[in-house]
Amino acid sequence: MDGRPSQSGTFIPGQNTDFALDAYDTKGQGILRTRVPKGTYLLETPVQTRKGTQADPDTRKGVTWGFSAGQHQPGSGDDSLEVIFNEPTPKAYQRGKTYTQTFNVGVFSPKINTYNTARRSGNDLSFCIAEYTDGAGNIGLSTVTKQQTRVTADGKKLLNSEEGLCQDVYGLPSKSAAYRISTDATRSTKVAGVTTRLTAAWTFRSKKTPADNYTVLPLSSVRFAPKLDLHSRAAAGKKLTVPLTLQGPAAKSFKSLSVQVSYNGGKTWSKAPVLTNKSKRTLSLSHPKKATSVSLKAKLTDRQGNTYQVTIVKAYLLK
Repeated sequence: MDGRPSQSGTFIPGQNTDFALDAYDTKGQGILRTRVPKGTYLLETPVQTRKGTQADPDTRKGVTWGFSAGQHQPGSGDDSLEVIFNEPTPKAYQRGKTYTQTFNVGVFSPKINTYNTARRSGNDLSFCIAEYTDGAGNIGLSTVTKQQTRVTADGKKLLNSEEGLCQDVYGLPSKSAAYRISTDATRSTKVAGVTTRLTAAWTFRSKKTPADNYTVLPLSSVRFAPKLDLHSRAAAGKKLTVPLTLQGPAAKSFKSLSVQVSYNGGKTWSKAPVLTNKSKRTLSLSHPKKATSVSLKAKLTDRQGNTYQVTIVKAYLLK
């Protein structure tokens, strides 16, 4: 990204690999770490996989593996990570076949699924959403320069935090109220050249729920999946189709979706019509020849009136 390429690792069970692969198998084996050349990106595996050694993980029936990748600060001498991604669903692998996993390529934005959402128990709220999930759907967390996360009920502030979208709020009002969960995060171009600023907000109504269980709240999201290179770039002066995916209640209870695009870092915006063909939604963008980035803004509403709004400054770059 922005001169710092992301990692697309090729993994061949039972053969040599140049990458250290992060692996969590169903037997819970330990993890050994090694640096990728130039010390910028980290992949891990329970088998040491320096160049010329054997990577031979368990490929027996019923054993699944989940991979992840982490980005080190250039020149750092420790194991601290600026960015980390986890593959959402472990998979089974067959010996002798080749598998490719791509991490840390845009568009980075919040993802909603069974685990990344908000829940309420009685008058307590718990939410945990990975803001920087990458374009392949790998759950992502990133170092930020600053971030402000808020929760309000009928406009009354319940939470005002400088932390990310993984928080608990206690003592919610029992009566039905209009809730808003929002975050505004900025990260340095030294960490990533894309999604340099991310704002996201969800609105919904909620009231007291049974305290003996968690009730999932109606949060949705829209994800952008353009085909990008390993630097999160597409071609300037060309057209590009951007597939859209709806997540959460809006995927089945869809009411409306509007998208805007900016080619000057979010200074000005223009409408980007959403095209629908057999329930598949896409954008068709025409990149200006002299533009260097594409920013995206969207508002998604379900039939119950719950909304999701997101702005992604420098969603991807142009070359």
